[in-house]
Amino acid sequence: MTFNSSEDKLTYYVSTVGIGVMCSFSLVFGVIGNLYVLSRIWQERSLQNMRYFLVANQSGADMIVCIFLAGSRLISLFKVDFFHMVRCVLIVIFYGVSEVISPSVLTLLSMERFIIIVIPFQKNEYITKRKKFLIVGVLWTVATSFTILLLFGSQYKKLPTGSQYYCVVDLPYISQGISSIFVTIIFYVCPVTIQLMLYGTIAYNALKTQRSSRTGLEPKPLGNVYKIGKMFFFASLNFMLLKFPLHYFEILYSINEFRGADNSPADMGRVKYVIWSYSVSLTYISAATTPWVYIFMSPFMKETFSKSAGKLRKMSSFSKIPRNIASERSV
Repeated sequence: MTFNSSEDKLTYYVSTVGIGVMCSFSLVFGVIGNLYVLSRIWQERSLQNMRYFLVANQSGADMIVCIFLAGSRLISLFKVDFFHMVRCVLIVIFYGVSEVISPSVLTLLSMERFIIIVIPFQKNEYITKRKKFLIVGVLWTVATSFTILLLFGSQYKKLPTGSQYYCVVDLPYISQGISSIFVTIIFYVCPVTIQLMLYGTIAYNALKTQRSSRTGLEPKPLGNVYKIGKMFFFASLNFMLLKFPLHYFEILYSINEFRGADNSPADMGRVKYVIWSYSVSLTYISAATTPWVYIFMSPFMKETFSKSAGKLRKMSSFSKIPRNIASERSV
């Protein structure tokens, strides 16, 4: 993509500032949030169950996205290119892992809530310690296999501007349009459809139970059961909304490819390139904001985070006291 006019250059620099802010946000808040979630799950025995074991795997994958993908994108904005093909390989690896782990974990969490709330008497049959490790093993096996497949087609290309590079996956014997549509259906459309169906059933069951409890036919259910379900729903909603622009964009360009157009960023128009860049950055923000959904909506994590924040505020206020005392004593 070449910038011939001053208007093109202005658009480029404005978009670069916006993307830089988004990547910086993802890097800082993504690392802090995911590290906090992982630390709480590691320290608290009450959180060491199948549900939060899946959350820990998602947080690990999201933190990889924030550090390596958002960080790499942020560095490239300053026209600093490093290790060329090695960087491309790392981007493809971490992209492949996150593309499989995040939607799969969110789908499994929706299934777990469905079993707990809708068919609670069968939870011991479906939710076992052995199945927990089996499911996670299958998840990472699929993620590794998908990543290896992507590595066969990873290419590192330079934009005509001469200052930026981009990494593209161009699989042999498979067009980029077909592979983009396949990834979108398998890792976005299917998980989102399953999650919406399960959470819709849970919401209907909650509404029906609430009506029954008002009439005295059934006891009112435990609030935390639905609070946790609500937390996972908002995590899924965060994923759906922030991932949608990129997948929509990929489908749109896949259709254009079938019509004979070139999909590469080097041949995009000015506006389309900016939209594509922002769509990619939104996926980083999704990885950065998901742990904060868990922190502020989890009954336990919210309480411990508030206590930790309170301690930090007290420490910062206490650090100012000795200087005041010393000045008063010196008078």
